[in-house]
Formats: sequence, structure tokens, C-alpha cells
Amino acid sequence: MIRRLGLNASQDMTFQLKEDRDFAEVTAVKMEQLRGALEFACRHHAENRIDAACDSISDVLVLDGVAAAERPAFTEYAALAAYLRANVTAIQTKEAASGLARFVNQIGCHDLIAPLLRHYLQLAPATPDRMHIEADINVRVMLALEAAGDTVAADQQAWNLIQQNSDDADDLMAHLGRALKVAHPGVAVGLANIFEKRGFHEGALLLFDRYLTLAPHAEDASNVKRHIQALVSYHFGLPAAAE
Repeated sequence: MIRRLGLNASQDMTFQLKEDRDFAEVTAVKMEQLRGALEFACRHHAENRIDAACDSISDVLVLDGVAAAERPAFTEYAALAAYLRANVTAIQTKEAASGLARFVNQIGCHDLIAPLLRHYLQLAPATPDRMHIEADINVRVMLALEAAGDTVAADQQAWNLIQQNSDDADDLMAHLGRALKVAHPGVAVGLANIFEKRGFHEGALLLFDRYLTLAPHAEDASNVKRHIQALVSYHFGLPAAAE
């Protein structure tokens, strides 16, 4: 590249290009070493060599730069986890953030995974798997809320996940869970008809069944039962039940 600049290139420019190239080469070597240290840490953990795994993670932290001033020393996972909790946002490379998330998952420090993945997204905002990582983070937040006993917040988080990650062509299916809890038989059978019309036959069957549970002696109960049998036979290839 330097030769292609020709004779008119200044010495300052030539020096800068060489410096940039050298820096890129050093960075590439460091990243390779960092990935190797992460791999060794996972391997040592699988072999139950905790000291060696902690030592490899210390190498990762130095190579990343988060611990450039002084190499941290750990002999147990509890101390390592405490260090990471205090220094997640100081991690400088996406490779370290993602690799450490994988490692803490293996050693069972699940509370660290979401913060590490969140920081990874800050370091790599254009990553092609961003949507999947965000979903993973939100799932872990939901489970943490449930474990803490905050069911209201966990329910809201679950509802947000359903809305954000639904593959349904119609938003109606996202409301099926709540629809199955309606207490009014007329509402249940009305929703069943809407679901059937939209082609959501499984949901329609569940709602027709909900209607019969709420109104077992309704005048049209026998007709609804026959309709359920016809739906099952036509859409799911099962024989209709004998009268």
C-alpha cells in the first residue's frame, strides 16, 4: 500500500500508514490470543480445573484492556463473578463481552449473562443477530423477575416478548391466552367464530371448548359439539367422534 502512493507521498503520511498497519496487525494478534484464552477457560472448566479457568479469564481481561493496569488474580468463580459485575461496562471489545457471556453461562453465573450481552450490543450495534440477542436478554430479565417474586413485572415482560417475537400473520393469535380466560360464554363463542374465520383453527377449537365449559347446557351446545367434531375431522384428519 505504501508503494502505491508513489513518489509524491510525504514521509509523514508514509509513517502514519505503516503505524496504522502495525497497529491493526497487533490488534489482530491480541484478538486471536483473547479468543484462545476464552477457549482455554471453557476447556479448563469442563475439566473441573477452576484455577486454570480463572487464570485464563485473567488473561482475557488483560488482553481486552479492562485490566490493563494490573492483572487480576482469581482462585474461585465467586471472586471472578464479583469482579465482572463491577466491571462489565469497562470491557472494551465485543469478543470479550460475548465470550465472557458464554463462559459465565457455563459456570452458572446466570445473572451476568444479560449485562454482558447488553454491553456486547453496545460494542457491536450492527451485529446481524441483534434481534435474537435482545430476545435472549429479555427472556433472562423475565425469569429473574419471576424468581424474585415480581410476577406483575414478569407478566408484562412476557407479554412484551410475545408481541415482539410473534411470527403470526395476525395479531389476534397473540391474544389467545387471554381470550381463553374470558368468563362470558357469548364472548367465548364469538371469539371462536372470529378465530375460525381467520384460519386459526386450533385457537377456535379451544375457544369453542371454553364456551361449552362456561355454558354446558346452552341451547346450541349439541350444535357446537358437532361443529367441533367437524373442525377436527376436516382440518386435522381425525375421525369424528361417534354420537
